[in-house]
Amino acid sequence: MVSTTCVLSVDQGTQSTRAYIFDSIDLKILGYNNVSIPQIYPQPGWVEQEPEVLWDSVVAAIQQ
Repeated sequence: MVSTTCVLSVDQGTQSTRAYIFDSIDLKILGYNNVSIPQIYPQPGWVEQEPEVLWDSVVAAIQQ
C-alpha cells in the first residue's frame, strides 16, 4: 500500500474561494475546487462580504 501525504491550500479572494490539494512530495495538484461568493457594495468604491458566507464557501470548497 502506498501512502501519500497531501497539503490542502485555501485561497480566499473577493469573488471566490479556491481549495487545492497537492501531493506533498512532487507538489502535483490532486484536486481543485472554486466556489463563488456574492459581492456587497454598500457605497461606491467599497466591497464587503459576510463572514459566515466566507466561512461557508471555504467549507464547501474543501468538501467538494
